[in-house]
Amino acid sequence: MKNSKQKLKNSIDQERKNIMIKIITVMILVIISTCVIISCQKTPSDKSVIGKNKQSYEESEASSGVPISSSSWKENIVVGDKINLNIDAEILSPQASQVPVLTVEMIGYTQEEVNQYIDVLFGDAKLYDAKIIRSKTDIEQEIIQAKKDLQDAKNGKITLENGTEDLEKYLKKLEEEYANAPETNNEIPIDSTMIYDEGFQAMWLWAKADLGRKTMGSIDIRSGDDPAESMIQFINTDAGYPYDEAYEDQDAPKSLNIGLSQDDAIQEAKKLLSRMNINGYDVSAVKIGIIEDQQAYCIYFTKTYAGIQSTYENREVAGGENSAFLSYDNIRVDIDDEVIAGFSWKGREKEIDKKNSNVKLLEFDDIKEIFKKNVKLNYAVYSETEDSRIIDLNVDRILFGYLRIKQQNDETKFDIVPVWDFFGNSDILNQLGNGDYNSILTINAIDGSVIDRNSGF
Repeated sequence: MKNSKQKLKNSIDQERKNIMIKIITVMILVIISTCVIISCQKTPSDKSVIGKNKQSYEESEASSGVPISSSSWKENIVVGDKINLNIDAEILSPQASQVPVLTVEMIGYTQEEVNQYIDVLFGDAKLYDAKIIRSKTDIEQEIIQAKKDLQDAKNGKITLENGTEDLEKYLKKLEEEYANAPETNNEIPIDSTMIYDEGFQAMWLWAKADLGRKTMGSIDIRSGDDPAESMIQFINTDAGYPYDEAYEDQDAPKSLNIGLSQDDAIQEAKKLLSRMNINGYDVSAVKIGIIEDQQAYCIYFTKTYAGIQSTYENREVAGGENSAFLSYDNIRVDIDDEVIAGFSWKGREKEIDKKNSNVKLLEFDDIKEIFKKNVKLNYAVYSETEDSRIIDLNVDRILFGYLRIKQQNDETKFDIVPVWDFFGNSDILNQLGNGDYNSILTINAIDGSVIDRNSGF
């Protein structure tokens, strides 16, 4: 049986993501199409798209760290008659003396690693196969949540792209499963050994155990024939599904009722990664997760190379022409009153080559001009639309970091390149929540080309 515990959460989560993408498209999609054209124009190094021209890495030599002349940037720019661009931003860059360009490939998980992860997350708890028929108790919490989400949708508290039809169908399936489910589980004990699954085309472990909460804790680990399909998701919540990030204002809690501080939660998350022997990742984002009246810190980690961290951003990157979305390498640890409430890892990557040990970077003054030019062109187009709203676009954080981009002729390998990301908010982004992690524009720090995070180049 497929992971039915995740279907409801994934369905609602996807609807919210669809809403987010559609709204962002109104404001930001034009910047993608406009900037792709701009990125193919002549830049200071005559190499318009790093990652599509291998020589660009090899011919750019030796900067001394990240070239910035100031730690902040303040400027107001009027774009047409509908956009006010307000820049009052801190410029954040690492104290790195060298900036290498690297090649990585995506990887899965070994059996030895899986054994250690299970030992850390489950301790002495007895593992059971999670693929068997669930009991009425297992299903009951999902039915309660589905009914609540259905009522919220009917009352206008959440918006579903296809109305309530899909949710009603899912609720009906849950109720049918509940009617035929046994009162108690006929548990099958297992160990942490992954077994090959033809459907997933991956080595697969889906296990559960009693960890002391209302619903049994579970873990889903897949190490795929295609490493890009590999993932880990550990869930240890009363509801039996992960905490949902507060994407919208209506979801955001007015005040926190978590029994530990954010700093303490971060320390607990770091300790967890250390015990799991996961190295080279640093905290890149902290969000709030909610399930009913319960809350958690959702702490994201991204990879660090040569003292430079990969920048966390909400969006995922598209794969090949017919492939599913590929995630950037990130780890999420959920911490609530019970401490470890969730762990997930996707997009895992490994360095396999160094193309340039210390690449030459553009001066930040050049990056500023490229940013202003692209934003002006983008929102000049927006200003010509029939939308009558006046938008304040605020840039409050400018971050130097790494980004994984596609190689032109090899979908199994990627380049890690330095970029500048411009973060901020607008009336629209504020409505989405977590706007701090939506980059307004991503600029290649080597040649000034604009990188489309949705496409991965």
